[in-house]
Parts: sequence; C-alpha cells; structure tokens
Amino acid sequence: MKNNNGFTIVELMVVVAVIGILSAIAFPSFQYLTAANNSASILNQLHSHVNTARTEAIRSNTAVSICGSSNPNQVDVPATPVPACNGTAVWTAGWLVFLDNNGNGTRDAGETLLKAGAGVKDQSAFIADNSNSIVVNTRGFPGAKTFTFTPSNCKGSEKLNVSLTTTGNITKTNVACP
Repeated sequence: MKNNNGFTIVELMVVVAVIGILSAIAFPSFQYLTAANNSASILNQLHSHVNTARTEAIRSNTAVSICGSSNPNQVDVPATPVPACNGTAVWTAGWLVFLDNNGNGTRDAGETLLKAGAGVKDQSAFIADNSNSIVVNTRGFPGAKTFTFTPSNCKGSEKLNVSLTTTGNITKTNVACP
C-alpha cells in the first residue's frame, strides 16, 4: 500500500492553470465594475451636493452655487489660497458649494463655503457641457445642466452623459466612448 503524502506537481500545475484561466476571464469584468463604481460614487456625491445647495438656498433665502474648482480641498485660512471656482467647465479636480450672495456663479470674497466635492480619483474627465456653474435660486431650483463623464481608458459604452433637471434630479445615459 502506497502512502499518499501530498499533491503531485501535475496536480498543482492543473490548479494553477485553472486559476489563471478564471482570472483572465474575470479581470476585464472587474475593471468595468470598478469604473462603474467610481462614476456612481462621483454622481452620488454631486447629487448629494445639489440637494444640500437646494436646501440651503431655501433656508437662507440666498442663491447657492456649485462650480468646478482646481483647489476644492484647500481650507479657508489666510495662509492658503481660498478655494475658488476655476472659471472653466472642467470639474475633474472637484467642485465647491457656496452661498452666492450676488448669484453670479463664482465664489467672491466673503461668500461662505458650504461643501467641497472631491472630484475624480483617476485621470477621468468630468466636464460641464454648457456652463461653468450651477446656480440654485432662492426657491431651490437649479438650472438644467448637462455633464459628460469619460473614464480613463474608456471602453465600450462607459462614457456617461449626465443631466441635471430643474427639479434637482440627476439622470445618466451610457454612450459609446470616443
């Protein structure tokens, strides 16, 4: 009777080959899932900040604006630059939510910063198609806006067209990558 003490090299090679094949099949799906998760996270954060802006505009009876920013995470202290709107439609670095006393869509001196959006973690592009800012009026209604979210290494229909309605709802539509 032969004593069986372990696995043969052939058995181990078969197991390694099966794991390799399963990984090769699963990896592209995992990349798509990660990209979809990142875009959902960004859109959820934007939706939350739009709702905050709507609530604050009604509560304070002051316009509240959201704009793209190159330095959204700077703290409002004299030693650092005040977080400001970047004046472009590119929101990739993040955005600001602030009380907009004059309703002009840009953050001026003395306007209170309410929140800052973290922006995109990778090299994706998040671009407002028709405006540099969202201005929520004192009745809580933002203007209708559209955005384009293009993940880095975009494949298939991972690009998103994002629409913000005048009631504050956000919808997304997948479109083909360029």
